[in-house]
Amino acid sequence: WQSYSYTLYGAVVSEIAINSGVEEANSTLYKLGNNIGKKILEDFISKINISVLCFQDTVKPIEQAICEYFQVQSQAKLVSEKQILIQLPFNPLEQTITGGKINIPEKLQGLIYSNIVIGAIDGAFHHLGYRVKATFQQTTEVVINYIEKIQWVFGM
Repeated sequence: WQSYSYTLYGAVVSEIAINSGVEEANSTLYKLGNNIGKKILEDFISKINISVLCFQDTVKPIEQAICEYFQVQSQAKLVSEKQILIQLPFNPLEQTITGGKINIPEKLQGLIYSNIVIGAIDGAFHHLGYRVKATFQQTTEVVINYIEKIQWVFGM
């Protein structure tokens, strides 16, 4: 089933990139991921009793969520009070490319194939009330930089 999921993902990415260009494809993948991250967080919170009082409290739940939703054992560690490093044994999306199953055409160079993952992380943190900037440091390392606590304003 997983290989079909990756094939489907590859087809979707290809279609978006070919029809809209690399920059727009990167943006679209990020936005899709952002929405997915919010939904994943809602589902995760409904299943597991977690208490997140500050950015640093997110480290263990991140490991659990990545394992549950991406079927990848990860190690998340607090690098500083404003930075988390997630180490993956492999990136299933990138592995499909480097494993020779997907060839990205020259005209699509610059496509951030795993940008949906970055969007999902940013979206989940936003839903928790944190503005962060996640980036792949390498294909198997994600750095999450804390930007600010979101001040929710509920009013008239």
